[in-house]
Amino acid sequence: MHQKIKLGIIGFGGFGNFIYQSLSGSSLFEVTAIADIYVNENTIPGQISFVRNWKHLDIETELDAVLISTPPSSHSEIALHFLKRGKHIMVEKPIAISLDEAKAIKDAAIKYNCVVMVDFMQRFNPILETLQNLHSKNLFGNFERYFVENYAQDETLPAEHWFWDQSISGGILVEHAVHFIDIVHWFSNSPKVKKIDGYTDSRNAFQMDRMSLNVQYNNGLLATHVHSFSRPNVFERTNMRFVFSTAQFDLKGWIPEEGNFVALSNEELIYELSALPGFVITKQKRVQPKMIRGENYNYNKIIEGSFKAELSKSQLYSLALQKIFEDFYTKIIDRAHTNRVTINDALKAVEIAEIATQTASATLH
Repeated sequence: MHQKIKLGIIGFGGFGNFIYQSLSGSSLFEVTAIADIYVNENTIPGQISFVRNWKHLDIETELDAVLISTPPSSHSEIALHFLKRGKHIMVEKPIAISLDEAKAIKDAAIKYNCVVMVDFMQRFNPILETLQNLHSKNLFGNFERYFVENYAQDETLPAEHWFWDQSISGGILVEHAVHFIDIVHWFSNSPKVKKIDGYTDSRNAFQMDRMSLNVQYNNGLLATHVHSFSRPNVFERTNMRFVFSTAQFDLKGWIPEEGNFVALSNEELIYELSALPGFVITKQKRVQPKMIRGENYNYNKIIEGSFKAELSKSQLYSLALQKIFEDFYTKIIDRAHTNRVTINDALKAVEIAEIATQTASATLH
């Protein structure tokens, strides 16, 4: 029987607590210690060691790994502290608020032979997993266009919240958009970047609440990210569009729960598409195959339809977290394992977000 990894959680707010709940009953990890400055000590489960100062965490209890779930500007200091002590690291995105800090974490992970993973849990969403797998079989031709519109709530983000302080959060693109930047790299195998442009709008001098970026890649892919934190909670909406040579997929939810598609197809492709959760064809029409950009595609119909996960948003989130921690565990016990999210993935996402933020800021004057 394998031995459980002893995990400490640094930052027991909403996400840290959700991780704890998602790992309850895990056969791979045991949460043995928690560090948090603000949390009510009475809410900490009795069997778990608790400290206010995260620097005392590894003094109070023996740990194998730590989860860093604190404001982004602290990620680098905490990660370096524990890497020097031989602890493996799972860090909530972003890995750091700058590429230089991210590189320092990578260098320390190599020096001290530790595993570092970033919570890019979107790679473990069942709808995105299936779609990426289908694309990897080259069923839709080239990945040409990605578009995300993320209209998030700010009801829980008062003006004094650290989220609005770019020196702490890194700004919307670094703190939040890295999730979606990474999705593009996952689907496209991290192509080289040709051009990055960032744009921004602020409601006042302290709250930069709308940002966007365009990324042009050398392989012809164009990705557009629009992120706004200015809506009531009940009016949150996120849509993602994946455009391929012979198919288009529109996903709903920042944790995708459902979506629609249109695709040039045949019976073999329909069989492959049926792997999508809740796959339904709502419309189809026979067509004659034609050459597209000099390539022949073996299709004989165009189909439209939908798909939908059976699980709720919170269940999908919890499932993705469990899967990423399983991947984290496998990498710890088997260094030959190639984990789905690498530290280089984390660095690339931060690099693009940082450049776009700098470009956007330059346009303010």
